[in-house]
Amino acid sequence: MWTPRIAKFLRAAAIYFGLLCAASFIVPYRIIILLLVPGALLCLPVLLLAGLIRLKQGSQEAQYYPLAFVALILGIFAFALSAAGILPANVFTTQSHQVGVVFQVVLLSLALARKLKLLHDENMAFQTQAAEDLEREVQARTKELEIKTLEAQEASLVALNAMELSEQLRDLAEENAEEAEAARSEALGLRAQAEKHADELDAMARQ
Repeated sequence: MWTPRIAKFLRAAAIYFGLLCAASFIVPYRIIILLLVPGALLCLPVLLLAGLIRLKQGSQEAQYYPLAFVALILGIFAFALSAAGILPANVFTTQSHQVGVVFQVVLLSLALARKLKLLHDENMAFQTQAAEDLEREVQARTKELEIKTLEAQEASLVALNAMELSEQLRDLAEENAEEAEAARSEALGLRAQAEKHADELDAMARQ
């Protein structure tokens, strides 16, 4: 519920401060400060709240974010108390705002390094998973290709056997045709002899 609203507010704040940065080249410094300070005072608690929400959501790098802004706020607060005479003026209190900025930069750098490491680990995990998926797919395709190759070999063997059987049947048919032709010729010869013998008998009967 709060996260989308905070995101919209921070985008609007980024545009606001970007416009102030661009206007600082033409607008007097006093006016820029008058516009900058209220915006910064309004954005700091929102930024701190955003960091706490991200920390509650389980973001590991978000644990540095609230600490960074707490360090900055404590530094500014100590400097303001020193300027108001509540705290004694010394090296630490007069430079506490700069010390707070340094701590903020260090902590935000640590958060950025943690985020980059997390992204690197996620990228490596993604690459490893992709490589494993690709290897499994290659193995599946290889197995499928081997099965199709075996099927093709079996089909080729069946076709070769069928061709050999066809050759044998054709040879057998040719042999049977030759035997049939020989039998036909023999039958015609016997018929001719029988007719000749019948003619001879007929001639003898007439005599």
